Amino acid sequence: MLEFLRGILASKLSVEPQKIDIDAPIFETGISSLAHLNAIMEIEEKLNIELDGAELKMFYEGTIAQIADMLIKQ
Repeated sequence: MLEFLRGILASKLSVEPQKIDIDAPIFETGISSLAHLNAIMEIEEKLNIELDGAELKMFYEGTIAQIADMLIKQ
């Protein structure tokens, strides 16, 4: 799941996936609000899920590692 998330974020940021720090809050990656929203929609589509309010909050406050853990537990 970590590599899946890294890949999506890297594509939105136009960087190598390895440059994405999984322990940093998602907005510290430099992602714009629009790219962030597009990433969330892509994740929902590729995983065939719909995130609820608490899960979406994690996408705004959590680290990539925390988001991966949350998605694995779904």
